[in-house]
Amino acid sequence: MNVTGDIQVRVPPPGQPLTEDLKCTRCGYNLRGLTLDKLCPECATLIARSIHGNLLRYADPEWLDKLRLGAELMLWNILIVGVVLGVAAGLFMTVGLPQVVVSIVFMLAGVLALWAMFLITTPEPAIAFDEDPVTLRKVVRWCAVVNLLGWAAQQAAQTGGLGTTVLVAGRVLALIGLVAYIGQFIYLRRLAMRIPDEKLARQTTVVMWGYVGASGVFLLGGVVTILAIGGLAAVGGAGTGPAPVPGTTAGSIMGPFMCLGGLGSLVFGIWSVVLLLRYHGAFKNAVAQARQSLLNGSAAFTPEP
Repeated sequence: MNVTGDIQVRVPPPGQPLTEDLKCTRCGYNLRGLTLDKLCPECATLIARSIHGNLLRYADPEWLDKLRLGAELMLWNILIVGVVLGVAAGLFMTVGLPQVVVSIVFMLAGVLALWAMFLITTPEPAIAFDEDPVTLRKVVRWCAVVNLLGWAAQQAAQTGGLGTTVLVAGRVLALIGLVAYIGQFIYLRRLAMRIPDEKLARQTTVVMWGYVGASGVFLLGGVVTILAIGGLAAVGGAGTGPAPVPGTTAGSIMGPFMCLGGLGSLVFGIWSVVLLLRYHGAFKNAVAQARQSLLNGSAAFTPEP
């Protein structure tokens, strides 16, 4: 079944059974040998409804509602938690807010983002039973967990003084976690093609690379800063070789990375909010359409002569 929801089987004349494999869009049961006017033996969904392919408006409403909630949580994470993080970071720099408070806020944001991503990648009932061991959906989830562990390691190193090794390891894990963001956008793009909305799919691809690029600049800058400051300190403490250059600080090294990454994050962050609003609206509409289709107990189809 392709991503545009086109019919993938020959539609038999009224009263004749299906002669090809066709999965129920709600539970995944193979409907071969049944007639379109009957109900699925597993979930009692009208079989004719599954002829429409994998368009979202004919998918399982409960699954669609989880997609809607996931998109909503992503919006809350960006719009609300992002503001809280900004305020916390500002207080940390101006009035000396304890680092542990900032770390807690960071972790809460990470947990909320992970929850949203797990909702967005909820397995679809129609394919859950025969899903491959390794799929994009599963890779996104695994990498999202790795990403959260990386941020946890960074916050623990900064708060608990666990050393540069733990901090660098955390940043490396977070860098690996970028795969989760790439996979998330690819996954959303596939859902956009099932709305179907090709324009939304194209914009999702642009935002994906822009946002991931900006995040990569931040992470790269952090690693370069840590290694540079650590190397200068080691040279200065060895008693041999050139002393650290006056004025060389973490801020002066990280500054260009912060400016470039910050500009990219602002542009693509705003764009991602716009896209998420569109996804949220599309999922909400699909939920209503799918529920209405089930209530009607019928679905329009055109049998071949």
